[in-house]
Amino acid sequence: IVRGMSAEPFTSKKAALQILQVWVRSGAWTILPFYGWTRYVPEGNNTSCTIDNLPKDWRSSTYVLIYGIAVNFPPLLPQIYNNTINVRSLSNHEKQLRE
Repeated sequence: IVRGMSAEPFTSKKAALQILQVWVRSGAWTILPFYGWTRYVPEGNNTSCTIDNLPKDWRSSTYVLIYGIAVNFPPLLPQIYNNTINVRSLSNHEKQLRE
């Protein structure tokens, strides 16, 4: 069912590259409102800021829409793919055990 020790090892270099990718992507989405694509506004009790998603102008709408897609789907799609492979592998393994 699993590859165990024959799988490709997770190295420090791979970990560093993944951490760098997270920082670059999050930094890009954080800095875009400072350059005019939507804006930051204080939240209800003025203790923190968030993006301005209430106006119906194209800048706010496109930022929220594209941000939602770009931030949610890249992590979700590999999880769906891997879980599908796992379920198929387990199902095939159970069929083999029954035979």
